[in-house]
Amino acid sequence: MVRFFSVIFALCIFSVFVLSGCSSSGCDKFFAGDSQVREPQLPTDSIRQIVTVDVKYLDGVPIADVAIESDNPLVRIVNARTDANGHYVFDINAPDGTVFTLSFGKQGHIISSSSASVTVGHGGLHEGNTITYPVLAYGYIPLDADGVEGRTSDFFAENIGIYNAPMDMVLSPDGKKMYVADSFNHRIRVVDMDTGFISTLAGCAISGYMEGTGGAARFWEPMGLAITKDGKTLYVADQMNECVRKINTVTAQVSLVAGIPGSAGNVNNSNFLSKFSNPGMIALSTDESTLYVADSQNKIIKKIDLVGNNGVASLGSAFAYSIYGVCLANDGTRDILYIAATFEHKVYSMDTTTGARTFIAGSSTNMSNGDWVDGIGTVAKFNIPVGIAVSQNRNYLYVSDNATSTIRKIDLSNNNTVSTLSASTSGYSEGASPEFLSPAGLNLFSNDARLLIADTSNNRIRVMDVVSGAAQKLSGGGRAGFVDGPAGDSTLAFNGNVYSVALTADSKTMYVSDIKSIWKVDVATRDAVEIAGSCYLGTAYMYNIAYNFDKRPTSHKIVLSHDEKTIYIADSTSNMIRSIDIASGNSTVVAGNTTASFADALTGADARFNEPDGLALSPAGDVLYVSDGWNHRIRKVVIATGATTTVAGSVAGWLDAAGTSAKFNLPTDVAISPAGDRLYVADSYNHRVRMIDLANGNNVTTVAGNASVGRQDGVGTAAVFDEPRGLAITSDGSLLFVTDCRGANIRRINLATLAVTTYAGGVATGFADGTGEEVLFYNPDGIAVSRDSSQLFIADNWNSMIRRVVASYFGTY
Repeated sequence: MVRFFSVIFALCIFSVFVLSGCSSSGCDKFFAGDSQVREPQLPTDSIRQIVTVDVKYLDGVPIADVAIESDNPLVRIVNARTDANGHYVFDINAPDGTVFTLSFGKQGHIISSSSASVTVGHGGLHEGNTITYPVLAYGYIPLDADGVEGRTSDFFAENIGIYNAPMDMVLSPDGKKMYVADSFNHRIRVVDMDTGFISTLAGCAISGYMEGTGGAARFWEPMGLAITKDGKTLYVADQMNECVRKINTVTAQVSLVAGIPGSAGNVNNSNFLSKFSNPGMIALSTDESTLYVADSQNKIIKKIDLVGNNGVASLGSAFAYSIYGVCLANDGTRDILYIAATFEHKVYSMDTTTGARTFIAGSSTNMSNGDWVDGIGTVAKFNIPVGIAVSQNRNYLYVSDNATSTIRKIDLSNNNTVSTLSASTSGYSEGASPEFLSPAGLNLFSNDARLLIADTSNNRIRVMDVVSGAAQKLSGGGRAGFVDGPAGDSTLAFNGNVYSVALTADSKTMYVSDIKSIWKVDVATRDAVEIAGSCYLGTAYMYNIAYNFDKRPTSHKIVLSHDEKTIYIADSTSNMIRSIDIASGNSTVVAGNTTASFADALTGADARFNEPDGLALSPAGDVLYVSDGWNHRIRKVVIATGATTTVAGSVAGWLDAAGTSAKFNLPTDVAISPAGDRLYVADSYNHRVRMIDLANGNNVTTVAGNASVGRQDGVGTAAVFDEPRGLAITSDGSLLFVTDCRGANIRRINLATLAVTTYAGGVATGFADGTGEEVLFYNPDGIAVSRDSSQLFIADNWNSMIRRVVASYFGTY
């Protein structure tokens, strides 16, 4: 089977049939992931600055009534104590850039006045021999008053509720609550429909299986939801756990309904001995005795007996390909299922008594990813339909057409005529002609007049008027991540996932590549200006690209010329090395063309690459070194002519040897030593960091890592990585920083001793600022270090953010 990669969530339009993480496997299921072992700190508590105040007033009375005031409600004093030196010490939790005032209950204390205004800076505060190194985030910003995307605001100003790939939602019977399957956050969220406040009903950041109450329970990419008429029981298709579960919405207790957790298969038996394979959407029978499940990878509808002893059984015959969407209506005598046969690109109805199904609309004709056709029956064409909802009078069906990012409407009373309600373009916009990004679950409410839409890759829940097609936001801040909080709204400063960051010598400006554009960002003010497109094939943007099962999501790493006038980009979508003039934004091909293949050549036009990824610029500024990912080679490109040669590597594998005798397996980045004599390679699929001795016959050796996969610090080959992805070397050549992609952390290699240590990042994926293991990343990719080695900037790929680690490396390591 074919597994669809993320080129929405990880590129421009996240197709929901994607690869999760950085590895791949061969199936067309949703969002695979890895179990984690630790509940992370929440981001609201993450940036900690230490302040010390003397314990006594001048008259000897102990200090009391210390208060903190700020316009930001997240700012607060925590962990107050008296230290061994008789100082009153407390921590202040505050987002970066927050202004707050400390007030004391009595005049005359040792500091100069009764209140002191303090601005939390970027550098970390010194306390004796301790320095606090906060990780700061750039990436999402609020809309301005006119609803226009503003890019000059504080990028971390709001604590608004955000999702990470919401897949489905359902309203409580009284309409006061909305439950959301927040797939990549492995949580079930609940939204107060009066206030819009988002909170967590059950689940935590750690994917896996565990019964329990609220945050003690664990899910693994939950997908479909259904709720009972009394609103007390919520059923959940726990997709990657291969089972169906239920939540008591009053107590938040989570328990198993059917399936063997973690065991995929196709077995009909008693509830707890049956097996599912990636259960998708679910529907509850009118009498609430039966739960119908789109058992996606088994390509069949299954029914779970909820009240008797009939266990799990299949309904009707199997479909030709995977199915994900299912909904239910009653005709007065029996329940009827409506099914989005996802990879057949068709819609059916099914008699729940006999299992007989009837074709409604669609065609199995292969289509380009962005194409669809309105019409009647087989004339109409869908492209990966996922969500489906039916009006209770059974006159209309609504379908989320995932690959086209459109909402379709089927008039069942008029020859099953299919029309399109939303805009024909993918993206995010509201109003009369709204845009969506890979929508999934659908649910009708308000007497079938409005449609709830899980706008998965926009990380929002949207509402559409079913007559006019006009849509607006309902819940979710827009960027991917996890925060409980007010409904709010924000927009991405970047167009989806970010891949790389490059710094000017003075660290005042950074350039960022996302899937679509190159941005120029003022580091101090955080103003972001789009200067060029980065994802082109000819002159057209690439959308909805489906890769073969052995392909990872595309990346676009960049490097800045020494005179800081030109950006070079490894355009892996177009298989080219390109240069962009910063002043004009004009792009020029240095080497390669749109053909994915391998060829060394004397001219750039004749050279061929296969998804080139990382770049390093020689000290002289005349040569680019390229990690040519799927050619498993390190290439050298002369900028003036485009002449391309192979430095090292041949076929996929692992072998330390000289030049083309050496073997790599998907190298994803390169970093060059200040002297230009050594080239370091992130050998991603070999889980190693390698080194090419450019002054000694291009001999390749292993710096760190071995055949094991995981996170273990150690010296050289005793250390363990999990897909190292990006590299940055300090200006003195002493330290090499590595983004360990699936490990979701930043590693540091002392190049003199080869000692590998974990610098930042916990054992779970997600988003949280903080220090050390408090920090959470989500597939970190490109990385840059400032010239003075005081700051790291990290392209936190699936969080769609640039993260910053502020530290002082001098004399420390």
